[in-house]
Amino acid sequence: MVPAEVSALGTYAYDLADVLRNALGSAAKEVDRTCGSDWRSTASKSFAKGWDECRVNGEAIIDALTTMANSLGVTAETHAGADNQFAAELKSSSLDLPPL
Repeated sequence: MVPAEVSALGTYAYDLADVLRNALGSAAKEVDRTCGSDWRSTASKSFAKGWDECRVNGEAIIDALTTMANSLGVTAETHAGADNQFAAELKSSSLDLPPL
């Protein structure tokens, strides 16, 4: 595992979640504006119900993506810390190893 690559993937996932969150928010404003106008019919009620389901599930996906991004960052930091600690322990080892 390359910690920098895992961290970069976490950053990408977080940025993607941010873009998706903004896009969903913009779409929600447009839908609210449309559904809040004079559009009153069976079709408008069906559309509003479908949109609400889409919005709720979209938010759940975005939240999961954000959680994954945070986990990737923590994983990379933890691995890098353990790797650095192991390297420090090897340097202070009583073994007489040749330099790399």
